[in-house]
Amino acid sequence: MSRPVRKFANVNSKQLGQLRQWYKTHPLPSHRRRAHAMILSSQGYSPAEVADILDAHPDTIRRWVDHFNKQGCAGLVDQPRPGGQPMLDATEQETLRDLIDTFPNQPRQVLSELKQQTGKAISRTTLRRYCHRLGLRWKRFRKSLKHRRDEQKFRKAQRELKKLVSNGNRDFVFFDESALSLRGVVPYGWQPVGERKFVPVSGGSHPNLQTLGFQKSDETVRCYFHRGKVNSQTVIDVIDHFVSHIRRPMTLVLDNAPVHTSGKFNAQLDRWKERGLTIFRLPTYSPELNLIEGFWKKLKYQWMPTDAWDNFTDMLYCAIACVEQRGIAYLMPSLQN
Repeated sequence: MSRPVRKFANVNSKQLGQLRQWYKTHPLPSHRRRAHAMILSSQGYSPAEVADILDAHPDTIRRWVDHFNKQGCAGLVDQPRPGGQPMLDATEQETLRDLIDTFPNQPRQVLSELKQQTGKAISRTTLRRYCHRLGLRWKRFRKSLKHRRDEQKFRKAQRELKKLVSNGNRDFVFFDESALSLRGVVPYGWQPVGERKFVPVSGGSHPNLQTLGFQKSDETVRCYFHRGKVNSQTVIDVIDHFVSHIRRPMTLVLDNAPVHTSGKFNAQLDRWKERGLTIFRLPTYSPELNLIEGFWKKLKYQWMPTDAWDNFTDMLYCAIACVEQRGIAYLMPSLQN
């Protein structure tokens, strides 16, 4: 019995770049899969090995390789096939798109309005298929304060920050506060199909764990942990301790929270300036410009283990461990006992 032919994709550098782009971003899963197969084949994997990786049949992989070697990336594209007339014509599809824009989270309302305006009733499955064809995906909305900020001031601050950071004469540090609560957070994570894992929380009424953090441009951090309310004096104490460690002129980037704009806080500006620290205030509702916001998000939703929210001590120690992998953690007097 003859052995199966070992075929390999002949991929040049230009085609490899296109295959990698398809593998990452192509809207059709079938095309992403075929691009992945050609990348593996070009790396010396046999059709049988590629088939094992992609859970396909070796003959299918060989057919894809043949098409690719004859036509390049175009050989991986599905050819037009005969089919029935679409349920919605071009005008009705535009109507559907407008309805989806108007009611993005109400499919029942979309179907009702579509029937009323076009006289055609489609199923939810058909609606889902049209949404995919329009490049839409069902996913969670994100909270935003963009509608409340002054866009002109935001862009101006963005340009100024970029210009100042590119100047190597000063260091830049981003500062902000964040709270960890025993109510816990609900992170994303891989879970078995049909099952749902739980994040244990105590539901206790302990005070929040406050974190006051500094992040440098190299993403190293210095965090101060505090139990209780954060006021201007708390922030002043933390900045005083931080200033004692700087060795060259530095700009501290922070928002306009009340604890950063109070009379007590502003009274310290000249003293800090003499120590080499100046303040750069961000415009209101512009958290995107404060790089440490990304650190807080990763700390809460990615790095903290799911069992960190059972009691205050566990939450504190887990937060300290996460911070110390990326910088330095300090306990303020409210926690030193």
